[in-house]
Amino acid sequence: MVSATCKNLARIVLIMWSCVTWGSATVYTVGDSDGWNTGVDYSLWANDKTFVVGDSLEFNYASGLHNVDEVSSGDYQSCSTNNIINSDSSGHTRVYLSSSGRHHFICGVPGYCNQGMKLAVSVEDATNTPSTWNSYSPAGVLPPDALHLFFFVAFASWSLIKLLAHVF
Repeated sequence: MVSATCKNLARIVLIMWSCVTWGSATVYTVGDSDGWNTGVDYSLWANDKTFVVGDSLEFNYASGLHNVDEVSSGDYQSCSTNNIINSDSSGHTRVYLSSSGRHHFICGVPGYCNQGMKLAVSVEDATNTPSTWNSYSPAGVLPPDALHLFFFVAFASWSLIKLLAHVF
């Protein structure tokens, strides 16, 4: 009886955790192993990827040498940093794609954008995902929606374990 209960509990917990992974967003490392640097064709890199609301872009680069600026389409074309939407220079930038549409990123350090350090991505709507402004954070930090989901599943798992402990 106890081993059957443990097996059923394990199945329930696995099913709950699999629901979390089904809804997980994709983290794209910009430039893959080359990172955010000169000599990388970012148009080619992005060409075979489908970005959806909830995904994130992770930029890895030498802090102090490069940065990541989100800019308008016009500023992207001209490599201008006059109207930066968001910016980070930490060396490890994660951008959460929380709104659909075209998003443009450049290295704002003079000369690098003109050498090809620019990325434009089209972000598609994801079902049941609220559209809000993009947010920047250090890599490894979860967006608020992911934190809420994590704590919900953790609490639900703990509650289920306590309930089953009282039943059996």
